[in-house]
Formats: sequence, structure tokens, C-alpha cells
Amino acid sequence: MVDRRDGGGTMEKVRKSIRLFAKDMERKLEENGHKRCWEGTNLLVLKDLMMAEMEELEDEILLEGSGEDIAMECADIANYCMMIADRVKYRAKNRGRE
Repeated sequence: MVDRRDGGGTMEKVRKSIRLFAKDMERKLEENGHKRCWEGTNLLVLKDLMMAEMEELEDEILLEGSGEDIAMECADIANYCMMIADRVKYRAKNRGRE
């Protein structure tokens, strides 16, 4: 684990596996940067897109895809979860400060 100070001055431990997975998530976001931003996308649309990624993950698992392919599908799913959380929690919390 790595110690990292967050903006509030508290110590947060970030596991290596989380750091590596976050890099995969960022890579997938960069690959899809040409697509429209999620900020204006309906939450149910984001959920449906996430569910489509879940089906792709299941296909990769059933077809015994490579570890890289399975991990990238997981990153896609996690990104949709992040988008939903960003919309409903983090952005709402900071609305007006941006």
C-alpha cells in the first residue's frame, strides 16, 4: 500500500491493485475520449451501458478471453459506475463551486 494525503489532510492507504486498476480505467477513458461526456447523460442510460459491458465481460469469461481482455471489460464497467457516482454524489456535492 502507498500512503497518500487527500485534500483534507487525512492519510489514505491505496492498495497496489487499486492503483493498477485505476490506470486501466483511465486508459479506457482515454481510448473513448472521442465519445460525448457523461455529465449530461441520463443515469438510466449510463446504467444500461454498464449492463451491456457486463454482458461483454460475461462473454470474455465464457470464451476464456485473455486476462488483459477481461481486465479491460472490468475497467469499462467500473468507469460506468464512476460516471454514475460522479453525477449523483461528487458533482452534486460540489455544485456551485466549479
